[in-house]
Amino acid sequence: IRFAHWQLENGPREAFDRLAREYMAMHPGVKVMQIAIPEKIYPNWMITQLVGGTAPDIIQTRGEADAERLARYFVPLGHLASRPNPY
Repeated sequence: IRFAHWQLENGPREAFDRLAREYMAMHPGVKVMQIAIPEKIYPNWMITQLVGGTAPDIIQTRGEADAERLARYFVPLGHLASRPNPY
């Protein structure tokens, strides 16, 4: 599972690493990898990944993803994110 975000400040990356290690320990056949991209280049990086077919499994979005791009490349996860987390 590859996921991308722009949270480069202290704390989030370390927390994501810890969560990934814990998840992988519970699911030995799964590898979790975070891709931390600087916020300044994130919009262009994201578009390049989507168009090139190399996008990670989960991408943090914000205003750079317009309605057409969201409809073409993304699957809404809101219904899953609102469920209680079993982990």
